[in-house]
Amino acid sequence: MQKHTNFARDQELEETIEILQAQIESLELELCYKNYELEALKQELKYTNQELSTAINSQQLTFAQAEELARYFLATEKPIKDILVKLLTAIYNVPIKPDVLAQTDKFCFTSRCGEIESAA
Repeated sequence: MQKHTNFARDQELEETIEILQAQIESLELELCYKNYELEALKQELKYTNQELSTAINSQQLTFAQAEELARYFLATEKPIKDILVKLLTAIYNVPIKPDVLAQTDKFCFTSRCGEIESAA
């Protein structure tokens, strides 16, 4: 009877060991996948930080950066005046106050030769 009890206990222990080994393998695979995801996120964060650093440290945004910034601001659904102030500030690296962008039905600009051109 003792041998039978020991045999049953040994068999039960072996089954438990097999279950635990399967769980360990499953957890190791999950850990590998999570590490892969973590590395991908680190790479994405590094790229984003580089882009942000470039945008912040450069005197002027590139056209592609200005486009991306415009898309971002438009997605925020803020008033167009606020968006334009932020976009112009970012592009030209010059602080602009919102009241400078007063609404008008005419526009004029200075050409490269210094003459004033206007459109009605």
